[in-house]
Amino acid sequence: MEVFRMQLVVRGYQGIWLDPLLNRFSINSLNGGELGSVVLPNYVDTQNLEFNVVDDILTVIGYYRMNQ
Repeated sequence: MEVFRMQLVVRGYQGIWLDPLLNRFSINSLNGGELGSVVLPNYVDTQNLEFNVVDDILTVIGYYRMNQ
């Protein structure tokens, strides 16, 4: 299974809101706003994404859909 990976700088990050039906996730900030959002390609399986933040770097790891 092929792996999808991306890294983003998320200084001021508080949490992540995932919307798998729209293939996107939003990055929430400490002040209650939104730092940004990312729309993923349709071939990424959003049901099995892993999020990890270390030193203000968000790493997103997922897998390509099998039927693509």
